[in-house]
Amino acid sequence: KAVFNPGAFELGGNIHLIYRAMGKDDTSVMGYAISKNGKDFSERFKEPIYFPRQSFESKFHPGNSGCEDPRITQMGDRLYMFYTAYNGKNPPGVAATSITTKDFLKKKWNWTESTLITPVGIDNKDACLFPETIKGQPFVFHRAHNHICFDPIKSLNFEKDKIESFTPIIGPRVGMWDSQKVGIAAPPIRTKKGWLLFYHGVSDDSVYRVGAALLK
Repeated sequence: KAVFNPGAFELGGNIHLIYRAMGKDDTSVMGYAISKNGKDFSERFKEPIYFPRQSFESKFHPGNSGCEDPRITQMGDRLYMFYTAYNGKNPPGVAATSITTKDFLKKKWNWTESTLITPVGIDNKDACLFPETIKGQPFVFHRAHNHICFDPIKSLNFEKDKIESFTPIIGPRVGMWDSQKVGIAAPPIRTKKGWLLFYHGVSDDSVYRVGAALLK
């Protein structure tokens, strides 16, 4: 029915695209395609490589549900995928899973058991793991209350440790193109000037646009 909101990353000499795919029953799963240059795709899997497994993302009643909007960060020999989990009953939340780079390149989809890392009942999405630790501490981008937040998480053991705070760093701007809400578009990119973060913003007339911010 629809394909959209992909996460892209480079690994093993290829560009890998994990994208949200929706079928006729309005369930979102993750599709997968491979490219050498990020534009021309040489392989596209016929079956999903990831699909709803938990109650917080399984369909509660007819309508939209599932695993949405993947954002992937590599740390060491693991790929961490944060995505929006939605069961059609509770507000969407952020779920996390991971896989070894070795298994991913071998197309062995041994994802860890997914877990919800944001509080139930609070609309939260547009999340990713920051690509580096800060003083040994992992950090997470997420969107709460229409703001981009940046918060620590005690460890990468997501079954044990969750996001416990909401620290806004970028918010909507009155009268501008991002006046209604903002959320990260992809994990940030390290540059000589700082971390380049692309984000989407929604205006008062509900138009989505992409902007950029430089984080020190």
